[in-house]
Amino acid sequence: MDAAITPDTKRSNPRQAGLGILIQGAQHSTLNNVFIQAVTDSALNPLQAETHALPLASAKTLQINQVQYLTDSKLLATNLHKQDPVVLNFLQF
Repeated sequence: MDAAITPDTKRSNPRQAGLGILIQGAQHSTLNNVFIQAVTDSALNPLQAETHALPLASAKTLQINQVQYLTDSKLLATNLHKQDPVVLNFLQF
């Protein structure tokens, strides 16, 4: 998953962000790929933009048993690994 946020000089204003999720799965020797593109207009910063992609790639929604999330956002990975309450609360929207 990845996200890109539009630049803004006022960091408190919500901005538009593009979200991309690639889901790869194998079942019975068949490789299935799903690509999701989405847009949000409520990201305040790059971390929040990346975090918006997580519910779209949710294993619960897709009924997937084994999941590995890949992101290029070190801050997101670190916060999720630490189970940062700010990030986890945001995910419950």
